[in-house]
Amino acid sequence: MAYLCGMNAIEQWISDPGRDYAAGVDLLEQVCKNSRLVHVFRHRSPRFAMDDLEAELRRRKTSMPEGTEKEMVRPVEEKKKTTVPTVVEKAKKMVHDSWVILSKLHRQMYDTGEGNSEKELAARRKLMEERDHWIERYNSVYEAKELYFAGKLTEAQLQEVVDGKTIEQVLHPDPPKEETALSELSDLQIAKKAKAAKAAINRCKNQLLYQQDTAAKKENPLPDCPKRTAIEQRLAEKKAELATLEAELKRRGC
Repeated sequence: MAYLCGMNAIEQWISDPGRDYAAGVDLLEQVCKNSRLVHVFRHRSPRFAMDDLEAELRRRKTSMPEGTEKEMVRPVEEKKKTTVPTVVEKAKKMVHDSWVILSKLHRQMYDTGEGNSEKELAARRKLMEERDHWIERYNSVYEAKELYFAGKLTEAQLQEVVDGKTIEQVLHPDPPKEETALSELSDLQIAKKAKAAKAAINRCKNQLLYQQDTAAKKENPLPDCPKRTAIEQRLAEKKAELATLEAELKRRGC
């Protein structure tokens, strides 16, 4: 609120039922040469100092000569509102959620104990596989967020990383393929590629059915979204690759 500096200004402030304490201190500063007194009022609590401030201004008002009015406007600082893109909020949430999940996994790994029974080893192995997945997600999304703030990723590219792609896949969607012809590969090399293709197929199926790389006790299907479309496409590619590799092995009589 704006007040005139002088008798009328002080009277206006005193009679204002919703008077602002800071504005009253500003008025006092204009009519009082005692900077120490002003400093004390400026740092006191309005709840306890309002009456004292009113009394001080009333005293000053009676000693002011007439005709000394001048405009004094107390500037109001407007807070700048910063709008954070939705994808950035999603990335921050993903980083936070990944950290929470990793903390729970570490606790579960600790609770499995130090035994070496088959059951304990299987449980520990499953937890480690899940942990590796979430470590990769945490690092990938966190790095993508930082690259976005550095101007090296667009909002659309950051969204792709949040949806499940790696930064390498986003920056280089179509990397040059340097595949060696199957005829130049040994039986062992083809068998290894077939094994890797099967593992990739299983991961894709688990992502679609459980939303994680490993199978879980309860199904949690991935809903229709860009991430599901990308996984289904990769699944089809890996199935085609596996069929080609198995056909080659069959042709060789392996």
